[in-house]
Amino acid sequence: MFLRRRDLIGLATYLRRMGLSVDRALNDDIGVLREFCDIAPTLGAVKSKLDALGMLTRTAPHDRFAIDASAASGPGRISGRLQWLTRGGVGIADDQVALIGGSLRDLSRKMASARVVQPETFVPTRYAMTMASEMLQRYVPWRRTRDRMNSVEHLHQNAILRTLAFEEIVPPESWLIA
Repeated sequence: MFLRRRDLIGLATYLRRMGLSVDRALNDDIGVLREFCDIAPTLGAVKSKLDALGMLTRTAPHDRFAIDASAASGPGRISGRLQWLTRGGVGIADDQVALIGGSLRDLSRKMASARVVQPETFVPTRYAMTMASEMLQRYVPWRRTRDRMNSVEHLHQNAILRTLAFEEIVPPESWLIA
């Protein structure tokens, strides 16, 4: 599956944002995390985008995140960066698609049924989102862009951290279009 630059940056940044937010919400009431997921770009909008790209339908619902970003098959760092520069995006492998789509689908499913963000339930999902974000970020050739993606605002962030609003990194309308 081919991801355009803006889709890759938006998706990697969103995965990073949600991974950090889940980590900061551990042992909190699920309502706090649900409210945060309703801030643009919403989890529903991102899932719709992934569905339009075919990333949710290609993965099995029983996916247990056996894929590690370091073991995922897709292009290597250099090959991916060459694709980025010459083709305007990167072709990612099916197992990488499974990791991305499965982690967001799993987050949505767990949020629908939980009352509290229990570590034993949500940490595997947080880990999968973090690994998926790192897997996508390795294809971005510019360090400054990667640094900006990692500085995204998130739930319960430390007040002294210098974070960027999601829209400062990638405007939602530039990648949340079918």
